[in-house]
This record gives sequence, structure tokens and C-alpha cells, in this order.
Amino acid sequence: MDVGFVSSIVRTQLVDVVAIELHRRLVAGELKGRLPGARLLAKALGVSVPTVCKALHKLREDGALIGGGGRKRWQVGDLNEAAIRRGASSPKRAGTRPGKLLFVSALPLSTERQSGVEVFAHVLDLLSSKGWEVTHRSVGFVSARKPHKAWDELLRFSKPDAMMVLGGSEVFGTWALQNQIRTLFIGGDTGRHVIPTVMVKASLMLRQALERLITTGHRRILIPLCGRISKFTENCKRQTLECAMELGVDPACVVHAESEYSSPEVIAAAMRQQWHKQAPDALIIFDWREYLAASHFLKVASISIPNDVSVVLLSHNPTMDWHIPTLCHFTHPVEEIARACAKWAQHGKPLTGNQQTLEFRPRWVEGNSIANRTKKARPV
Repeated sequence: MDVGFVSSIVRTQLVDVVAIELHRRLVAGELKGRLPGARLLAKALGVSVPTVCKALHKLREDGALIGGGGRKRWQVGDLNEAAIRRGASSPKRAGTRPGKLLFVSALPLSTERQSGVEVFAHVLDLLSSKGWEVTHRSVGFVSARKPHKAWDELLRFSKPDAMMVLGGSEVFGTWALQNQIRTLFIGGDTGRHVIPTVMVKASLMLRQALERLITTGHRRILIPLCGRISKFTENCKRQTLECAMELGVDPACVVHAESEYSSPEVIAAAMRQQWHKQAPDALIIFDWREYLAASHFLKVASISIPNDVSVVLLSHNPTMDWHIPTLCHFTHPVEEIARACAKWAQHGKPLTGNQQTLEFRPRWVEGNSIANRTKKARPV
């Protein structure tokens, strides 16, 4: 993956990490009155003396420390005033001043979905130009059943004014609310919580793809649902049922290949099983990586697109532009989503009116991967 844009992230320097740790110890009362000498502090923190000295001077600028001139010992200053200067009062409040944004994803950006990476890149550009400090961390929260202590450590060191979560989960949302972190979900599942969310609904893409395939005569449409959470899977199955009934076809014409796990082998096995039962005449696939595994099976089995099977992809990846034949797919309005996210970070207002959820419509991109099977379609 091209990660050239990552170089523009404002990275946290060691001196900043040391300053944050010293400030925590000051607030916790672990350091009181006069501080130990720089050498002792450096030894306790496992860093160099010059690094500690720079961190102490940063804390003096904030007002957390006083003194330190010549051979004088550092002393604890006005921590309340320091918190105001640093904008660190709790809970975090939104404003027009530049702040710190923590962008969190469940996976490293190198393995995240393309649309999410693009949203992050645009948010980074928009907020950095306004003086914001934007950092990214990957946190494995998707399968978590309860908050992890590592998440608390993440907050303790980053101290963000706002947090954006790519594909958030209910557990992570619970933790964010408990810690009073101003949070925005970019897709994902908020569960029972009211958390501002921007999203492109997969159900809209799924229905449009189904309508296109059914009206062009396809009567056995396979949708692999591997490695998805149960709520997402059930929603997709409900949408396909409603769409089939609205179009007057047997809902059994849509087949879901379900698995708790997702891997190239799982996708290939699901495809093999369905072709063994009854060959599908169309595929709807959510992710480009899943399509790579599916296309390998099609190639080995000498199944041609679109002559033998039509294909619709519900996402986009630049590599797809080289695919022959061109694939029918959807693109996400990543720039619009990023602008909404940046506006939320800067002003902290509801996304639109009094609504906490802002939905964006995907764009259909025509390709050559759907055959017209109306003459071959079985009776409804």
C-alpha cells in the first residue's frame, strides 16, 4: 500500500511522552513540592537527562512547574492553571482552537479497507492545515467483549481533544463514553449508545446490486458473508429478503454463504460448496480482498465473468481499475465524509441538525461484469 501520506502525521516525540508521564505523576500526587534532580528522574523514566530537561521546560511553559533556573530545583506549580493552558480540563470541550485528534482503527492502516484509509488521509490533510495534531493508533477492539487496560494507557499518553473510530464497536463506544472522550464513529455499530456516526450504509449498496441483478434475469445470487458480526449478517439477510419480495421473485434465489471466520481458504471453500450444490449465476462480494480469493476459485474452475457468472463488488480499490473485465462496483464519497468529520472535530456540533447519524449515498460505477440473462431466467 502507498503510505506516503502517513509521513505528514505529527508524531509524538519522546520528550512529549516524558512530559505527559511527568504531568500524570504530578496530578496523581506522586511528585510533590520539590522534584528530584534531572538525573534521578531520567533514571526512573529510563531516558536521557537532556530529554528530561526538555520535558521539564515544557511543563514550566504550561505552568505545571516553576523554578529550574541555574541550579535551582523544580517545584510543582499551579496544576489547575496548567490544565487550562493545555486545554486538558475534563470532559474535553470542542472549540475552534487547534487541538489533538486521535484516529483509531481496528487494524493497521496497511490492512484496513481502502475507503477508510482514504477518509483518514483527507481528515489528516484538513485538520493539519488548521493546526491540529493528528495521530493514528490501531486497537484490536472488534472482537473485544470488555474494555482493555491498554486502551486506558492509550488515552493517558495521547490525551486527545477528540477521537474518531473507524468501524467502531459497542464495547469501544462504552469505554469512550465512560472516559468522557468526545467520539465520532466512521461506520461500525454503536449498539445502544448515542454516538455521532457517519456512514455509507451497506444495505443501500446491497439493495441496488440485487435490483440490478434480478432485473437482468439472475435467479441464483451468491453473497459470501464470512467473518462478519451477527448483527451485520442478519441485517443483510433481511435486506435481501425484502428486496426479493418487492421485486416479485422467490427469496430463495439469494443464497448466503456464512462463516464465523474469513480467510482466502474460507472464501474458496464457500464458493466450492455452492458450485457443487448448484452453480450461482451471480456474485455480490463486499470487499476487494474477498474477491481476490473468489476470483482464484473461478479461474481454477474455468468459470468466466460475465458469461458464466456476473459479479458486483460493494467497494472500490484502485487496483480494480486493471481488472479485465471491468467490475461493476460502488465508490464512497470519501471527501464529503472527511469534510463532515473535520467539521465535527473543529466545532463539536451535531452532524446535521439534531441528528447524530449522517448517511452518505454510495455511487454506482458501471462495468462489464454483469450479463443480461433475462432470456435465460427461470420463471418466477
